[in-house]
Amino acid sequence: MRRATVFALGIMPYISASIVFQLAGPVFPIIEKMQRDEEGKKTLTQWTRYVTVVLCLFQAMGSPSSPSSSPAQSPTPGGHSG
Repeated sequence: MRRATVFALGIMPYISASIVFQLAGPVFPIIEKMQRDEEGKKTLTQWTRYVTVVLCLFQAMGSPSSPSSSPAQSPTPGGHSG
């Protein structure tokens, strides 16, 4: 069931990883140089994929593993359990 959760995350982890590297360019001169170089772009694409896998794993651990676990985590409308 956990593997299905990783695939259910969609494209968002890749977009997040890509944004991280775009924002890191002005901060780290080496990344900014890589963004301009053709070979550096290939390396950054590879790094983005690795960071995507890491983000997927973290997000999958935070996702509920089954729909039946969600209601138990949400509070009742009246604020009491009875």
